Amino acid sequence: MLDRKVRPKMNSLGEIRLQQPISETLNSGCVYHVMNQEDCKVTKIELEFDAGTKYQGKSLVASMVNNILLEGTANSSAFEIASFFDSHGAFIDSSCTADKGSIVLHCLEKSVPELLPYVYELVQTATFPKEEIKNYLDIFSQKNTVNQGKVAWVARNEFTEILLGKDNSYCWKLTEAHFKEIDRIDLVEFYEKQYKNSTFQIYLSGKVSSKVIEAVKLTFSGKVRNSNSFETNTEIVANDKDMVVIEKGNSVQSAIRLGSTTINRRHKDFAALFIANTILGGYFGSRLMSNIREDKGYTYGIGSGVIHLNELSYFVISTEVGSDFTKKTLDEIEFEMNKLQQELVSSDELELVKNYILGNIMKGFDGAFSAMERFQMLNNHGLDYSYYENLIQKIKQVTPQQIKEVAKQYLKYNSLKKIIVGKL
Repeated sequence: MLDRKVRPKMNSLGEIRLQQPISETLNSGCVYHVMNQEDCKVTKIELEFDAGTKYQGKSLVASMVNNILLEGTANSSAFEIASFFDSHGAFIDSSCTADKGSIVLHCLEKSVPELLPYVYELVQTATFPKEEIKNYLDIFSQKNTVNQGKVAWVARNEFTEILLGKDNSYCWKLTEAHFKEIDRIDLVEFYEKQYKNSTFQIYLSGKVSSKVIEAVKLTFSGKVRNSNSFETNTEIVANDKDMVVIEKGNSVQSAIRLGSTTINRRHKDFAALFIANTILGGYFGSRLMSNIREDKGYTYGIGSGVIHLNELSYFVISTEVGSDFTKKTLDEIEFEMNKLQQELVSSDELELVKNYILGNIMKGFDGAFSAMERFQMLNNHGLDYSYYENLIQKIKQVTPQQIKEVAKQYLKYNSLKKIIVGKL
């Protein structure tokens, strides 16, 4: 019988071989990347544009354009578009992040030649109907009003302004006034520059046959597109105050968000910081979870992470706690951060976390879809596969002393910008 009191034996990660894509540049300037998996039944096609929120002149523009792209073209209504893809058992969606805007199609491999022209139509002839714009603004304005009463949403909304400054391109703070500033011309101008007339990346994964590749070449070759150089402002002008408190006296919870800008993936200390963050709050068995959730019971969950955007990186801790425990939670966060700086991590804990991280890295290459997402990260950050090879080796070599040193340098409680929404 299995003795569940005995931890399973852990084995070291041996030599690895990572699946890499085949890439080619079309005469339009667009680049496609192929990650084929023969036994997969589905094809995923993602068109990725330099159309994230950092490129918008007004708040809401990037996300609105990305959403309304699917709501009508020169030849088809939103209903006709949705019905066409449904009739082929396909799913099309769009997403928008700080750096990128994407259109994603999931379908059967045999349907790609028929579906891609419709995808191209979305990119080239989106019409942005006034009624759809009005509906979008009405719906999201109402959501914004509701969200103002949610402590977690308010903390997230305010955080980047406190951390980076209101004029930083990565500041995504949203106010009610922004809903009144948007005009259809703002959306059309953004769409024409960032989607219709600029180059983009095409990521093909899953079942990618020669038929799929030929359909991509036929659809997206021809028109020469601009490879735009974009102006963004990533100068960091943080709030003068170390702590900002937004009182919500009737709230039963307080949202806590702490953070500081930090090193990126290219830095020599990144592997050690990766491990230190994981120990602190980067997985379910982390010290913050063990202390503040399991031992103290102040929260259902707390975590920390290093967020890597294309032009900057930042460290963040976030949680929601009972409003009576806000100050105590901050004290425990400070205690755990100081402990990481003052005491060496045990060899058992370090081995456990290293194996957890290495296992997650390998899991990220399990199948063509996951492997393509890993490649997208590399491609967007100007990295190649040597990044993972070097990272894995460095993680294996990190010592308890290195964890202590990076904690002293990059995980200092007093250097964090803090926002509390609720009661302190």
